[in-house]
Amino acid sequence: MERISQIVSGMPLAELYAFAIEREIEAQLFYKDALDIVRDPGARTMLGDLHKQEIMHEKLLRQAQARGKVAIIGKPRGLTDLGLADLLPAVEIGPQSTPQEILMAAIKKEAFAVEMYNAAIAATADANAVELFTHLVKEETNHKVILENLYDDNILTNN
Repeated sequence: MERISQIVSGMPLAELYAFAIEREIEAQLFYKDALDIVRDPGARTMLGDLHKQEIMHEKLLRQAQARGKVAIIGKPRGLTDLGLADLLPAVEIGPQSTPQEILMAAIKKEAFAVEMYNAAIAATADANAVELFTHLVKEETNHKVILENLYDDNILTNN
């Protein structure tokens, strides 16, 4: 967390938004690439849903960048964080990646997003931006927890 905090610390709000938009686009590409690799129908559905949610995050950030404030609708689910992101090694996905490796990479990507938005909250005093970043922390945390539970149910339980 300290590294991302150092990166965004002192960034003007416009740069914070641009940085966050770049990370959301990277997340979209990650899930799109994972969709090209994974064959399991349930995993494909989950990855497709996460891809769509990352697109919505980018749209929220672009609206905030353009208007200064966005209307946040919906409420993230309150799920229990298993803390697997801290225990799993970082992995890169590719054509030979297993479902386990894809889940591990996705969990790490979502954990980074949580850290990034927490750092963004600390880096700005703009109330509207803090509200948006706080919402995105909750969204990304829910993504991470969903993936961790999937990992727990399908990988840890079966090994």
